[in-house]
Amino acid sequence: MIAAVVLGYMAWLMLVMVGNWFVTTADAAVVTGDAPAMTHVVESGDTLWSIAVSIDSDRDVRAVVASLREANGGGAELQPGQVLNLRAAYG
Repeated sequence: MIAAVVLGYMAWLMLVMVGNWFVTTADAAVVTGDAPAMTHVVESGDTLWSIAVSIDSDRDVRAVVASLREANGGGAELQPGQVLNLRAAYG
């Protein structure tokens, strides 16, 4: 009787450990997958238009530019080294 309880407990523990491994692996894949960058460091020659095209070519570029402008203080003038917030631009 005790052997059956111990065996059952060991089987349950093994299932928990394997299940935990799958959850951890899945979470890591989500975090390290193809998640878009949330910031962009402006380089010489960058424009809001060129950045918008590079981050979301499926949407109307004008809408992405407007989102970028709004999320970053409303100005169109970019300076090399400036860090842009891209979070709002992903639709």
